[in-house]
Amino acid sequence: MDRSRKPDPDSFVTDPDRAAAIMIGYPDCRVLDVDEDADGLHVSVETAVDEASCPSCGSVATLKGRSVVVRHPTGLMFGRPMELSWQLRRWRCAAPGCTTGSWTEDVPSSARGD
Repeated sequence: MDRSRKPDPDSFVTDPDRAAAIMIGYPDCRVLDVDEDADGLHVSVETAVDEASCPSCGSVATLKGRSVVVRHPTGLMFGRPMELSWQLRRWRCAAPGCTTGSWTEDVPSSARGD
């Protein structure tokens, strides 16, 4: 790394939510909460998806709620153990007559190690 060259200020990440997502290793997520106790850091995240479409008919979906369905330790963050809790959102198809009903989004493949 050439330390004599000044960094380009336009390349800095200034949004704290984006910076937090990059630091935990999942830039396509939104950090909702960070807590610390004797066991380490506990980070709650959700996907950065703000809207969804029905997988069957393609209609716009409405948000039905959230649930914590995936919790797993992910290693160390700043020398402390870190556990991620994915807050997966539940969506509902808004189209009358669509038989899909509701579904829960999936953890991004990058978080599963695919």
